Amino acid sequence: MEWINRSYGQLLVYLFQTSFAGVMSLFGAGFFLGWFAVGYIRGVEVVAAGKIEKRRGGWLKLILGIGLLSAAVGAQGASFVGDYWPVLLFGLLTGIVFPLAHLVTVSALGLLILGCAFLLVILSWTLHAFTGKTAILQVRVRSIENTTEQQRISLIVTDLRTKDEAIYYVNGDKWGVSANVVLFEDWVVFLGGKTYYRLNSIVGATDTTLDRRVIDTASEPLWQELEQNEEHFPGIRAVYENIILKEPSVGSEYTIFVDHDGSLVPEPAVSAP
Repeated sequence: MEWINRSYGQLLVYLFQTSFAGVMSLFGAGFFLGWFAVGYIRGVEVVAAGKIEKRRGGWLKLILGIGLLSAAVGAQGASFVGDYWPVLLFGLLTGIVFPLAHLVTVSALGLLILGCAFLLVILSWTLHAFTGKTAILQVRVRSIENTTEQQRISLIVTDLRTKDEAIYYVNGDKWGVSANVVLFEDWVVFLGGKTYYRLNSIVGATDTTLDRRVIDTASEPLWQELEQNEEHFPGIRAVYENIILKEPSVGSEYTIFVDHDGSLVPEPAVSAP
């Protein structure tokens, strides 16, 4: 039970950071920061010490805004800003629209603008959730060595999440990537939940053999619990391993994506010759 609670907790944190919950935190951050700006712009008195008049609750609005913004960004840090700059821009836009609408003293207009922005981001975020894909690996075939018994393939693999690069040697007629995937129910995807995955191993394959080079062993207990108890996790449709295989060609380079439905999709990299 402890592992189940811990596993589900990690999933909830992941969904919060990558789903519409994070967007709404940015929305709330912009709202409260905008509200704080309204009070400041409309002549909230500033005493000699620089403190804002407490009866207007200015500091509370500022704290709520910064707190929600911090929760939305979470542990992703700079990578969140790089991958989700449109969402951050939306949060900033919210913070601008609210004081402008308030300053012209047309409350209905302010609510209309915020409502339209809210619906727009729901539609765009949901469309991205059901059609989008996430780049997870860059793989380049470094060399191919033929021996009397089997073919040996050398691969340069870059983890696009951590930017770590490593060289792997696999035996087989084909190379491939294995990943564990959590497939969420449609209502979770509708809210913007992105596919939860773990890069498992780099593989070499023939018609009868599979040669694995394991990437991640630290999170193995977590994924075993997810696979064995998937029916106990609300919002999860299935937990499984997915493998894609490619014919090797020296110098060829691929970007590996994980799709919204848990599929691994290899596409030729832009820099490939």
